[in-house]
Amino acid sequence: MTASNDPLNFVPHPTSQSPDSDELRALGKPGLRRVVCLRKSMSQPTAKQPPVRKPDLRTTAPLGKREKKVNLVQHKRIIAHSNIPEPRPHLIHEKPQSKSRIRVLVAAANRSTVRALSSSLSCNDMNVVGTATTGSELETLLHLRSDIDVLVTDVLISGVQTSLIYAPIVAQRPDLNVLCYTFRSEPAYVMTAIRCGALGYVLRNTSEDLANCVRLLKGGGSPMSPAITRHVLRAMQLKKRDEHPTRTPDIPDLSDRELEILELLAKGISFSDIATILVISPHTVTAHIKKIYRKLQVHSRGEAVYEARALNLISDT
Repeated sequence: MTASNDPLNFVPHPTSQSPDSDELRALGKPGLRRVVCLRKSMSQPTAKQPPVRKPDLRTTAPLGKREKKVNLVQHKRIIAHSNIPEPRPHLIHEKPQSKSRIRVLVAAANRSTVRALSSSLSCNDMNVVGTATTGSELETLLHLRSDIDVLVTDVLISGVQTSLIYAPIVAQRPDLNVLCYTFRSEPAYVMTAIRCGALGYVLRNTSEDLANCVRLLKGGGSPMSPAITRHVLRAMQLKKRDEHPTRTPDIPDLSDRELEILELLAKGISFSDIATILVISPHTVTAHIKKIYRKLQVHSRGEAVYEARALNLISDT
């Protein structure tokens, strides 16, 4: 037996792993060499390679409505949990719009009224650029301030009709909006103001908001109290009758007593005083006034006086 085949003279290869004490004892016996090698090979499992997946060459089918809805819900959940604000495309190019304030000139009979009107017009979208209490102040401001958008004025200031002051200015500057804000509701004042260029006529004893009236006027509207609108419509109807001279309007047949009562109504005398002047009972005066209203087709004292003057039934003085 040669030295290489002798198990007693077995020297392990320097590159091989060093056997433990049990293996060295087993190697000394010729019959157990194979058992040791088999056990060693079984105790070292071989690493498994992961299976190689073949590429899927099939075409992907389009998503259905249900799949799209599920994907959209998942996308919203992800956005919600990640605290990332969702982009809003309609706000990308949005810029803050700067609105110019409405420049207002206030004209009234006294300083207290001017302060009250200016206070009611102290809003974020308008600015009072000047005030006037006399006709000369109003005329001066209208000539100096060419940037005024709305003129809020009474029909009378210091005994002067403001329509005579703003009429030539409106003729030169059609963009000037005039709003008459007054207690006077007489048809003569109303029609004169409108003919001279006023685009709004609001009575102060109504519940109209002055700031809203200014906004409406600047926006292209014409704010008017209901009573003023009725006067304007009546004047338009009478003007239409005058344009057709062949058609004479039906003049109501009023008695002499009813004409006398109309004259007294035009002077502002009360019903009881009329009864005293004409030496008749107040009930008789009321009955005559009802007949007058029915014949003239009106519903108030002012309308009756206006209609009687338009038909030349009573004098203007």
